[in-house]
Amino acid sequence: YLGMYVLESDPIHQFAEPTQTVHFPDNETPWSTLIEKNGHLQIWSEVLSLKKPPQGHFMSLIRGLKRKRFDVVECAFLPHSQQRVGTISAIAATIEADRFAIYRCPDEDTAKQVALDVTHALQVGPWVFRSIPVLMYSDPHYEMGQLPDDKITWSPLLKNKAFAQTLQDYVASQI
Repeated sequence: YLGMYVLESDPIHQFAEPTQTVHFPDNETPWSTLIEKNGHLQIWSEVLSLKKPPQGHFMSLIRGLKRKRFDVVECAFLPHSQQRVGTISAIAATIEADRFAIYRCPDEDTAKQVALDVTHALQVGPWVFRSIPVLMYSDPHYEMGQLPDDKITWSPLLKNKAFAQTLQDYVASQI
């Protein structure tokens, strides 16, 4: 543990079988020597403590939504090919049974532009929540052939005041 960071060793040979459910005992796992030697941790702690902490991240965002009793499941990072221009990173998540692409932008102005570009989105601070319903495509399996906007059932969360307020509270808590 390094202040606000966690450094974790993830060696290739730590499981006894291919399904990766049975771990080797700790004394048989080749953990990184960077973790084992306290001298390295002390040096890193001093260097990292000088850097400004990042403002908000996906895990804290999801935890914040869950604390406010929003059901959030199926979170996964999106590949770079599905990121929008100007975004830092993106995840897909199901919130209250509605699918969303959640984009993290470097600042609020960029997020506003991304929200305008993608449409059917809610922008709060540096975050953009884009509704991506399963049935927005004529071929949902391959996500091909987007239907006309008036044929798509967009997420009602885009207009939900409690949802928007929860996001605004989260952004305010990260400043």
